[in-house]
Amino acid sequence: MKLTDEEILDFVRDNLIIDKDKDGHYTLKEVSCDVERHVYGNVGGNVGGNVGGDVGGDVVGDVGGHVKGDVVGSVFGDVYGNVGGNVVGHIGGDVFGDVEGNVRSNIFGDVRGWIDGNVYGDVCGDVGGDVLGDVDGTVCGTVCGNVGGDVEGNVRGRVHGLYRKRSE
Repeated sequence: MKLTDEEILDFVRDNLIIDKDKDGHYTLKEVSCDVERHVYGNVGGNVGGNVGGDVGGDVVGDVGGHVKGDVVGSVFGDVYGNVGGNVVGHIGGDVFGDVEGNVRSNIFGDVRGWIDGNVYGDVCGDVGGDVLGDVDGTVCGTVCGNVGGDVEGNVRGRVHGLYRKRSE
């Protein structure tokens, strides 16, 4: 179905705020509708919903929903949902859901859910569920569930579930 010019103008008026930058290039200041495909530019503000694919760079603020793919950079804020893929950088804030993939660096906040993959750095906060993979660094907080993998460093908090210590 082909949209009419009037329908397109109505959509733009109702859903987009467009501006020009100092060089005269058009920029989207706000999008008030779902994006069903890709965003090839940067998002300077918040994403209030879910990201169905990968994030190719850093997340400087918070993620209000779930990330179903990978984060190739670091997350400097909180994730209020689940991370379904891998995080190549740091997680600087709290994760209020689960981390289903690997974290290739440190987690500086708490993980309220479980960690399914490996953490190739330190977990500086508490983990509310199980840690099913390995932690190459130190767990500074408490693990409320089981530790299924190996911890290369120390567990400074307590493990409330089963903890299999690495055999020497």
